[in-house]
Amino acid sequence: GFNEHSSLYGLTGIINKEPNRDDYVNSTPESRPHPERLWDTEIGYRFNKDVLSLELVGYLMQYKDHLVPTGRLNDVGAHTRVNVDKSHRIGLEAIVNYKLFKDFDINGQLTLSQNKIKAFNEYVDNWDTGIQDVIPHSQADIAFSPSVLGSLGGNYVLVSNPKHEIAFNLGARYIGKQFVDNTSN
Repeated sequence: GFNEHSSLYGLTGIINKEPNRDDYVNSTPESRPHPERLWDTEIGYRFNKDVLSLELVGYLMQYKDHLVPTGRLNDVGAHTRVNVDKSHRIGLEAIVNYKLFKDFDINGQLTLSQNKIKAFNEYVDNWDTGIQDVIPHSQADIAFSPSVLGSLGGNYVLVSNPKHEIAFNLGARYIGKQFVDNTSN
């Protein structure tokens, strides 16, 4: 059950973000981007007792008019970001810290997620025709959004007093496959 060592929490909220200056400068009045809207919902569980602390969080982030790069060029040849109607991030995150000895603890974190754009058009320069080819995509991975993130570390406190602390930290991180564009190539 839930007691002074464990708790359950939830939150939901809507966040709006205006396009940045480049999005306006690199667009025309006909292609001017709209603000992004994000509806974020999270449910989490925390446990903290003696030598163990644990947190599990599930989240769903739903975007409307998410601004993403598609390869499209404006009238002067600069790359632009455009709104895609719907995209989402859904995942689970686990964070654990275990105090192995009085001055030594180990910690880890693992995030598993799915980060998808429902549908968008990619624009690719065609050097033979001099125009851009349009390639439709659906359920594509969001750029720079790996589906697996992990870390493992240790912390040893050599000296600890009210004025000073000397500690040694060692850590490793893992970042899963990610893409520099939204085409999963």
